[in-house]
Amino acid sequence: MGPDGHTASLFPGHPEMDRADGAVAAPVTDSPKPPPERVTRVDPRPSSFFRATAVARFTLKTLREARHVAFVCTGASKAKVVAEIMRLSPDAQAYAYADPPAPYPAARVRAADGAATWFLDGGAASGFGGTA
Repeated sequence: MGPDGHTASLFPGHPEMDRADGAVAAPVTDSPKPPPERVTRVDPRPSSFFRATAVARFTLKTLREARHVAFVCTGASKAKVVAEIMRLSPDAQAYAYADPPAPYPAARVRAADGAATWFLDGGAASGFGGTA
């Protein structure tokens, strides 16, 4: 998760957050944070070892159909957003589907059963008044 609450190249206020056409994935060519083509993969062919190519981000709908969702957050720059998501979402499923939507994309991503696991280092957990 980024310091603005983005996750999986889904950014706050970006039109892809509310894509309703049923797509599983969408190309990433206009990321609000550099680089504009955010998600990459390594081409598995030996002749192109470690050549990164742009692919696609999963849509919010696709991520919500996952069996399990996990976030890895490191650094104090994420502390405020992590704490706010946790504070505002005692009922994570209700918060993820709130109307109006939660301001942070990470708050809106939950597994099909509503669960999410968060892995935080001391910096990211510092918004709770302590460290992990």
